[in-house]
Amino acid sequence: MSEQREDPVKISDDLLEKSGAAIMAADFDAFRPHFAVPQKLETFDGQRWIDSPEVLEEVFRDIVTYMRTTGVTDLIRHCVEASYKGPATIVTTYETRMLRGTELIQRPFPGFSVLRFSSDGWQVSGCVVAIADAPEYSRALIGKAAGNDKPLRPEA
Repeated sequence: MSEQREDPVKISDDLLEKSGAAIMAADFDAFRPHFAVPQKLETFDGQRWIDSPEVLEEVFRDIVTYMRTTGVTDLIRHCVEASYKGPATIVTTYETRMLRGTELIQRPFPGFSVLRFSSDGWQVSGCVVAIADAPEYSRALIGKAAGNDKPLRPEA
């Protein structure tokens, strides 16, 4: 008898919805449970190693600051495709749209995430965001906004 599994697209969309709502509400406590630590976040501009809840909160605050500075009023994300790569691992691609009112403030962009199931439920455990036309947002994600220059990993 085959094991019944939850739809991976539904799992991905649920994480996108919950984390997106937390970003728009600037509510780190609602955001935190959806992300595993440690993990790596990548963009075209570089990478950021998230090795503690404090670093995850820095990433979150940088994202919220970008959203507020650019006037984002709606963050629309949806899963394009998702599939299981094991009983506790899903890989997913998704699309992000940022709106100011009804105006699309940049072209939609794709992302790729690895989701893992743990005792805390499904969480994002790694993410690559392909932002070509919003370097300020890309730099905010990896900690290089406002002249910051966070290393991928602390020096050994």
